[in-house]
Amino acid sequence: MRIGARAAEEVLRRLRFSNADVERVGELGSRPSHLFPPELIMTHQRELGLQDAQRTAIVDELQQSQAGFVQLQWKMSAESEQLEALLRPTTVNETLVLAQIDRVLAVEREIKRAQVGLLIRIKNALSAQQQAKLAEL
Repeated sequence: MRIGARAAEEVLRRLRFSNADVERVGELGSRPSHLFPPELIMTHQRELGLQDAQRTAIVDELQQSQAGFVQLQWKMSAESEQLEALLRPTTVNETLVLAQIDRVLAVEREIKRAQVGLLIRIKNALSAQQQAKLAEL
């Protein structure tokens, strides 16, 4: 099966992973309503009455997660490069491309899972009142 250049570019565009993706922790299409992105908490920390221990716990989680996100970003980049190389020839091997897309999507799943895990740990650092206030924002 032959994949046109325009279709190949569209696949790659949709599967690209950038620094912006890492920074959009909390966006999973649309943010689950009971999870809160770190930027929202940081912006409203005074209004939330965030305690020093909570702030420290959240910052520690973000720092620990960042290392994992960087590794995943490199992994995504390598898998995307491989996909691009497979799509480059005039005639494309469908079996190889679909297998590579599976690998790219597997990394994407790891990223989403890591993002949700981070958001859960952040949520668990907040009181019920703080969570309610954030839900109103």
